Amino acid sequence: MNKKALVTTTCLVLLAMLLIGCARWPSEDQDGPASTPLCEQPNGIGYVSLGRQGNGIYNTEVSDPRAWCSPPHAIITKVTNDSGNDISLAHGGPGSNYIILNSGDSTDVFNGQLVEGFWSAQRGGPVAGEPLQITIKAEWKKP
Repeated sequence: MNKKALVTTTCLVLLAMLLIGCARWPSEDQDGPASTPLCEQPNGIGYVSLGRQGNGIYNTEVSDPRAWCSPPHAIITKVTNDSGNDISLAHGGPGSNYIILNSGDSTDVFNGQLVEGFWSAQRGGPVAGEPLQITIKAEWKKP
């Protein structure tokens, strides 16, 4: 089995486990597995991985972590730059305003917005050694 097929199969199995309640999403106050299924948790944490699109430009489209829950549409409560790079970050698509977010810093600028949607980041500095992707942490709550 090639690597792509293995990753796809693993993702599908984990998604199925989440849907039937076998898997648990880690909660904010625990290091290990949470005691309640994702849909029953009042809040959660998602890691948004933005892929490099060009020199210093990173983008991704994120789906709702509560898509199969009632009610859906997770709401952002805090965003943290876990990328190891100083970036400017925007959420919401064309025309969105960028904010500067240094490595390790958190912001409440996106609070109240939905986690789902378009995320974009710009990284300054030399192109040499530029990472293929950067990651931000989006903490969210149930609507």
